[in-house]
Amino acid sequence: MNNRRASICIELSVSRLHKIISKTIENMLKGVLREVISKNQFTFIKGRQLLDYSLITNEVIDLLRKDHDEGLSFKIDFEKAFNSVE
Repeated sequence: MNNRRASICIELSVSRLHKIISKTIENMLKGVLREVISKNQFTFIKGRQLLDYSLITNEVIDLLRKDHDEGLSFKIDFEKAFNSVE
């Protein structure tokens, strides 16, 4: 076997090993993260998107307008409340 074939085989083996280790860690963390992450968090969770929260908010506003009900809404600037990575 020449050096190029050996190199390709090693790269494929490392790639497969990386996938196996990543999947194992992912499966281990799934159970823990379900307990740690709030049900109100919409990002970084499979099946939830930040856009979902915006759509729900718009639906509530539309429903209040349609039924001529009153409601209270406010927006919080979390950037000032929490540290961020720039």
